[in-house]
Amino acid sequence: MRNRKPIAKNLEAARNASPAMRVAFPSVNELRVELEFDSADKWAPAAQVHILHPAAAATFRYPCPISGCSGHFELDSSINSLLNRSESMLADDATCAGVRPEDRSTSKACALHLRYRVEATYGSRR
Repeated sequence: MRNRKPIAKNLEAARNASPAMRVAFPSVNELRVELEFDSADKWAPAAQVHILHPAAAATFRYPCPISGCSGHFELDSSINSLLNRSESMLADDATCAGVRPEDRSTSKACALHLRYRVEATYGSRR
């Protein structure tokens, strides 16, 4: 089984290179990102909730929760768009394009389905 460390390192590097939410989106007090997974052929991982505050990095990339999968969900463009328009809610879906360990020889895509919902709370900066 292949190690997930390269994926984690890439996501960590992106997080470290991103400005804080308070810099990129100064009017955002809190950002709630709900991730719900659905798999047609296997068990679905548990849902996740991420609550981001002004000190958090303004990057929205989440690793696929399937153990050993090489993919991640890139939500930066849709969430950045929401926040740049100062809108409060977004719901959308995405599909993992990574490869699971058992499918490495065929390169079959993971295809884990993600439904995500984002809620932004705005307020004056203190």
